[in-house]
Amino acid sequence: MTFRSCFAISLLLLSTGCFLGSEDDGYAELGQTRFEGSTLPVFDGQDRPIIGSTMGVRRWSSENKQWEVLGTGLAEHPPSDYLESRPLAVWRPAIDPAGNLYAFGGPAGTPQLNRLAVGGAQWERFDQGLPQTYPSITIDQVVGDTDGNLYLSGGESNEPVAYQRRRGATGWSRLVFVAGEVTAYGVTIIPDGAGNLYFNRHHGVQPRDVWRLSAGSTTPVKILGPDNGVGVADRKGNLYGYFSGKNGRLAPGETTPSPLPETPEGWRYTGSIIAGPLVERIDAAGALYAQAKEGPYSDVQIFKLAPGSGAWTRIGPELGEPLAWTISPKGRLYTRTPYGVYAFGS
Repeated sequence: MTFRSCFAISLLLLSTGCFLGSEDDGYAELGQTRFEGSTLPVFDGQDRPIIGSTMGVRRWSSENKQWEVLGTGLAEHPPSDYLESRPLAVWRPAIDPAGNLYAFGGPAGTPQLNRLAVGGAQWERFDQGLPQTYPSITIDQVVGDTDGNLYLSGGESNEPVAYQRRRGATGWSRLVFVAGEVTAYGVTIIPDGAGNLYFNRHHGVQPRDVWRLSAGSTTPVKILGPDNGVGVADRKGNLYGYFSGKNGRLAPGETTPSPLPETPEGWRYTGSIIAGPLVERIDAAGALYAQAKEGPYSDVQIFKLAPGSGAWTRIGPELGEPLAWTISPKGRLYTRTPYGVYAFGS
């Protein structure tokens, strides 16, 4: 059976939509909860999805077949259409390697960064040292490295910013890329699993440059100039992304990327004129994932490039475009609409 969205779904702010399918087809709906304003899920050490929304932060229980609220102390907002246009009331969950959870949100007009420690029952404020000029600062990412340091990116007064909180510190400090330089329109953080972080600076969807913060360092260093962007990084330090007009893999210490295999004939990346896959996800085994489509009116298909393989393979159902999707560490495909979260694969 072919699974298709009933309406177009925005990659960042999803409109109404639905999927057709059943568990017999390998594509299952995870409960009936409407996650208004929610993001895509993050995953704990047991590969369980955790999602945030105006209804709080919740984790899917496969045993109880329902989404269970995590922690107390966060104000929940009842579902209503007007909240979709108020991102400061939307929870933005993240998880660090130790399993601590972070959520950006709070009562409308007073957003804050919160933490739920492993084994804890109560969310606590965790924004000491961040500018108290809310709501001029918005947090898009919270990322932890293997040493227990935390990093976040966002925007402040229309300028992208990144902050760090070193292990044992009591507050946050701002990361400086180039003193006095306007950084770009956005900053995306990409960890490699070995404690190194890469920062994409970009103008909208266009890549600007890439910076590396090596494990144990406190100063980012530019490693790639204009028109370069990293999609993901693996545990060996290989970077996968868009390099000077070409998709490829950049190995540690090298300056020239090697090309990635192209998706099957007729399938191309969906978001620009890039003629081939643009890697957007990686799982714990090192498999790469990209989205592609056959033509302007066709559905999106997710492709997988297994380690050591020379060819992409199609996985999961065909889905509407634009598509909101992610891959769990164990390689399970997740998509969502405002009406639910859907999973494909065992």
